[in-house]
Amino acid sequence: MIIVLALLVIAACAAAIELDRRRGVRRSLNQLIHSSDLLGQLSRDPDGQVRRRAARNLWCPPEILEQLIRDSDSEVRRAVADNLNCPPAALDQLSQDPDWLVRQEVADNPNCSPETLDQMSHDADRAVRLVAADNAKTPPETLSRLLQDSWLPVQKAAARNVCTPRQAVTAWHLAQTDSHSNRQPI
Repeated sequence: MIIVLALLVIAACAAAIELDRRRGVRRSLNQLIHSSDLLGQLSRDPDGQVRRRAARNLWCPPEILEQLIRDSDSEVRRAVADNLNCPPAALDQLSQDPDWLVRQEVADNPNCSPETLDQMSHDADRAVRLVAADNAKTPPETLSRLLQDSWLPVQKAAARNVCTPRQAVTAWHLAQTDSHSNRQPI
């Protein structure tokens, strides 16, 4: 009985999507959908907001997310990078995205591999490096290097990360203390 009801709901949702192409209805239905077939349809929708919601859906299968990493809309790619179902290989590809906001989401995703995080620790955008310094999967040797980053918030994030070797944090802290004590008054 439950299976029959579930099938009826899915059929009703599919019919509603086909019959009513208004944006609000498609977006609302996307939040209710757990069917990979329907998510696949929504991931090909001409409306970027609908594709974005499909990419954010926690039931979205990795295969669909892997297709959406090539979407022309950076907001869709950002939603893919933020999805907890996004596979590490897709995150690795998105780590090279031209949009720094996409790369920032990649660095924040718990599925991001240590190798990708190490690569992202060299990112030209300091906000991406900051998020990589906060990620618990960032390798200890990478965190030690980030203690020497040109931007102080990145250094502080690396110092707060529990995976950073304590010896490196102590040396960084002493260097910070020395640099403040050697300043001349204005």
